[in-house]
Amino acid sequence: MRHQILHDLGACGAAIEWAETFDTPQAAWDACDRGDWMLWLVDRVSGRVDSPSRRKLVLVSTECARLAWPYVHEQDCAVVQQWYEICERYGRGDPAVKLDDVRRAAWAAAWEAGEAARAAVLKQCASIVRTSYPTVLEVAK
Repeated sequence: MRHQILHDLGACGAAIEWAETFDTPQAAWDACDRGDWMLWLVDRVSGRVDSPSRRKLVLVSTECARLAWPYVHEQDCAVVQQWYEICERYGRGDPAVKLDDVRRAAWAAAWEAGEAARAAVLKQCASIVRTSYPTVLEVAK
């Protein structure tokens, strides 16, 4: 298995099978159109809670979540905007924002966007992740 790290981290079978079609982890990273897979990998290696690498992940994840904005119901826009802002404040190191607040906000924003946004934004999300983590080796920084 060329990409043993994915297996060791518990990646889904589809991701492992897809990655195996590439000679190197970097080649797979560069070709990946699944931002959710990329964020999953970054999450698994991004360090402890409240570390700079974890906060960076929250900022990148929030930027990806904002791609779902067009799919948010009009009556929920103000609330969803507050959820995004909570996540961004945490990512920037605001000590007043607690991790439980971020978890609730992220879950609620994802729920509001729903499945309609999923297919439409995954490729864009992959591009955002790659901008913040251009090489797979930077994932663990």
